Amino acid sequence: MKPPLLIASNLVGILTGLEDYLYAYGVAKLPVSTSTLIQGIELAFTPGFTFLLVKQKFTAH
Repeated sequence: MKPPLLIASNLVGILTGLEDYLYAYGVAKLPVSTSTLIQGIELAFTPGFTFLLVKQKFTAH
């Protein structure tokens, strides 16, 4: 692997890990009811946005 690609991959990995950590930290500070509501809304909007943005069809899976 060439050095620029290695550096870019490491940077993306570090930023992704930081984002996941901050998301988990933020959710841990919320009450359970609010956290459940946010996660439920996230599960509902993800397929909708996928359908609109990517034009991916819904399947049985």
